[in-house]
Amino acid sequence: MTAISSPASDCAEWLPVSVTPPAGEDLELCVMDYDEIVIPLSYPCHRTGADFVDAFNRTRIDIQPTHWRKWTGQRLAATETGRPDQSSTHFYSNWAKERVDEMDAVLASIEVEANKAKGDSKINEFLVDLKNRRDEFGKLLKTRIQSGGGAWAHAEADLERQWAGLEAQVRNYFESVGAQLEHQHDTFKSIAAVQAKAWHDAAEKLHDAATKIVDARRADVDTAVKQMKSDAAEAGARLQRLKHAGTESWSVLSAALAESRKAFDEANHVAWKALKGTASPKG
Repeated sequence: MTAISSPASDCAEWLPVSVTPPAGEDLELCVMDYDEIVIPLSYPCHRTGADFVDAFNRTRIDIQPTHWRKWTGQRLAATETGRPDQSSTHFYSNWAKERVDEMDAVLASIEVEANKAKGDSKINEFLVDLKNRRDEFGKLLKTRIQSGGGAWAHAEADLERQWAGLEAQVRNYFESVGAQLEHQHDTFKSIAAVQAKAWHDAAEKLHDAATKIVDARRADVDTAVKQMKSDAAEAGARLQRLKHAGTESWSVLSAALAESRKAFDEANHVAWKALKGTASPKG
């Protein structure tokens, strides 16, 4: 098993939750999402039966942790000030995974084209550049997510700028060496599939979290799940129409993907705010 690092207590190895944590002890919990990125909670938790609760106020946590280790940090004061909430953890995780998965789909599509056109130096140059940009973006994501919600909030503008740079380079590729319509539409279909999976996975996470809620918030969260699924169907239908058209330029295709991505971010944000109990789903 691979040891997974986070900023604190790097010497301690994370264990999967399938290895039953001790009851009644302070535990550090995290969600490992992709590329061994760890999204830790910044406060200790306890195991009670099959659930985990906040060690401070004994309330059940809303996320489903994947790994744990013994808490080695100093307990902070029992306050919410400066503590990244669990709904934010989910939002950041979904935002990051959707972007990286999209870029991986683009790279896979270009690699297929590079194999067809062996020896085409321009395609290879674009491929190397995009891989480097993807790696830089992934490293920044990893740093910000592991640093918690506050660091993410401050870095969000930088991450958006880096993402815009990646999109611009992809657009440059398709407007020059990757101008073949078939190649563009194959890439579009791959990215659309990634977005559809992101919608599905986010809705499933929210539904799983909602099953743990027994108070009045449950109705709001159930409504948010339904709204997210409805938004997903609407976004999917728009992309599906473009899939079958087959004649649009990359500028049209990328604009549709950007619109769908924005809708995903908004739905994701509203849904997890509903889970937190500080906002209502859109009507």
